Amino acid sequence: MNQVYISLGSNLGPREKNIEQALDLLSQHSDISVQQISTLYETVAVASYKQPNFLNGAAKLSTILTPYELLTVTESIENQLGRSSKGTGDPRPIDIDILFYNSEIISMDHLTIPHPMAHERLFVLDPLYEIAPNFEHPILNESIRSLREALRGY
Repeated sequence: MNQVYISLGSNLGPREKNIEQALDLLSQHSDISVQQISTLYETVAVASYKQPNFLNGAAKLSTILTPYELLTVTESIENQLGRSSKGTGDPRPIDIDILFYNSEIISMDHLTIPHPMAHERLFVLDPLYEIAPNFEHPILNESIRSLREALRGY
């Protein structure tokens, strides 16, 4: 089984419900098991224009799916829950990003793992820290704990 860490975010509609529905849909998939879920954090949207705050969380999954198969599932869930645009910075009812897939380094069309910005975003690192503080970033060779501490300044 592959161990996967994902981030989830929502800043349109019933944000908490959107994230819960996404996690429910993931857990209903026969090849995915949701192992752990962080608490949700409210964060200011990182965008070039004003938009609603996000709720962000992280989850640990166990799956037999390949990274690209998992991406297909997460994008399908995003579409099912009303996400119409994959543009960065757009408001969205749900955003699901694959952060880590085991400790693999993957660069494929439309999929880069580890997520290229994960280590630069507290809205990713704070919830991930709750469920995987000792997980080591496979490129940076630093734990989630140390990456988070570096951004927080302590």
